[in-house]
Amino acid sequence: MTMQPKEPVELLYESDVSNLKIFHEEQYRLLYSTGDVSNEKFKGIFNAILHSMDEYAYKKLLINIGDMKSTTLISRVWLLTQFLPKFYSKYEGSYWVTIVNTKNLLEGITIKLLAKAAMALGFSIVVSFHETVEEALEVLVQQRVALDPCGEVLELVGSGQLAVDQQVADLDERRLLGELLDG
Repeated sequence: MTMQPKEPVELLYESDVSNLKIFHEEQYRLLYSTGDVSNEKFKGIFNAILHSMDEYAYKKLLINIGDMKSTTLISRVWLLTQFLPKFYSKYEGSYWVTIVNTKNLLEGITIKLLAKAAMALGFSIVVSFHETVEEALEVLVQQRVALDPCGEVLELVGSGQLAVDQQVADLDERRLLGELLDG
């Protein structure tokens, strides 16, 4: 059975390239971005998550960036150095994130590296990557940590070690990135 997102109770943020909705029944936030996301709009949507945390303590986030083309390097640095410390100062325990990753290969690899960097900094986070919103939602709502046939789970809870399967997957990503750069 494939899960479909229900109608959100609230729209928390909206721009021409992003929106943030909250689904109260399943207790998760849905972040959607498309196209080229500027630094200002990137910060806007993530700051909306921070502001919503004061009212809603939901520990699940579905990020749908399947149609996103790019974000700026400064946005990614801001996410790691400014957003995540504020975010985790508001939460204790693990936070679940499922991501429908971008179709842009280089940006997709960057997103995975960003997730790994966040975990390496000691943030208690479970991240899984999926091809569809339905797959990501099913994992998020059920809070499964097992590998999904279409998804890849990165789990690091402050230990500094990635699972063996993830280390093997990393080698494939590095090989692919090397091939891209070598031309």
